Amino acid sequence: MLYEYDRTRIIVFAKTPRLGHVKTRLAVAIGEEVATDFHRKITRHTCQVALSSKVAPIQVWITAPDEDEFFSEFLEPSTLRFQINGDLGAKMDYAIHEAFQECGVSSVILIGCDCPVLAGRHLRESAKALADGFDLILGPAEDGGYFLIAVSEPVSYLFNDIRWGSGEVLTTTRRYAAEHGLRVHELETLWDVDDYSDYIRLDRSKPGFLG
Repeated sequence: MLYEYDRTRIIVFAKTPRLGHVKTRLAVAIGEEVATDFHRKITRHTCQVALSSKVAPIQVWITAPDEDEFFSEFLEPSTLRFQINGDLGAKMDYAIHEAFQECGVSSVILIGCDCPVLAGRHLRESAKALADGFDLILGPAEDGGYFLIAVSEPVSYLFNDIRWGSGEVLTTTRRYAAEHGLRVHELETLWDVDDYSDYIRLDRSKPGFLG
């Protein structure tokens, strides 16, 4: 397969679908089974966006063994990796370092599976900005976090002492970048699906997504 940026790697962080362990805030409103089914849909969608973009090779980092063979339905086994224990920052930092260990890799893009409006163009814009000399790419999320982070080299300090899940994540990351003199490019602001209001917004903005 040919990629536009074969020296870049796209990391997808995905929770392995397990009843009661995914989309727990959303499950309060729609039930665990429906929330887990939704998690499967948005995870598959995100992986397929990354694959079909053909921007760069992908790695999918999951949280637990794929006992139900969910990921094997649409991914090659060699694509899968396991997230380490620790907070989100430690997990992302480790995955990014590991991706850079591959021969010839010069940049890494990391995304989660909570943003249904993420598109291939966002991945392409990120890869191009990195190739143009930017050190850090951020995809701001409306909730104060980010839906995408991309780097030209491992930068562990971007993941230290951050209150993950709070509205301060993006602001803190911007501050760290400024303190270290990083050249930053930001994408357009998008939104994640975390709770029931986001779920309804998705149903209205992308009819048919929820099935």
